[in-house]
Amino acid sequence: MGEASCVAFLKLWLEPRRPWKLARETVTLDHLSGGRLILGVGLGSDYFGEYHDFGETTDARIHGGMLDEGLAILTHLWSGEEFSYEGEHYHLSKVQFLPKPLQQPRIPIWVAGN
Repeated sequence: MGEASCVAFLKLWLEPRRPWKLARETVTLDHLSGGRLILGVGLGSDYFGEYHDFGETTDARIHGGMLDEGLAILTHLWSGEEFSYEGEHYHLSKVQFLPKPLQQPRIPIWVAGN
């Protein structure tokens, strides 16, 4: 019998999430799947009013900036090295994240948009 090449695609709304929480969740899934996780992220839309209804901004430029910063932070966290980050939306001082993902140099990230 053949072996699966990946378990499933994980699509997440990254920018309102805490990147360090997402890093922990994705590393856990990467380890549980034997290194077969693919993380899918995107900007999202307010089609159903979810941003607005829960008090989030609907400005796509802000969402884009948060997505960019969140992806940069994820990549740094997954490296296992200590780092600091100073952005418009996130500020981190001398953080280190372990364990590292099984997949190296990092978990694959697929970014979707329209």
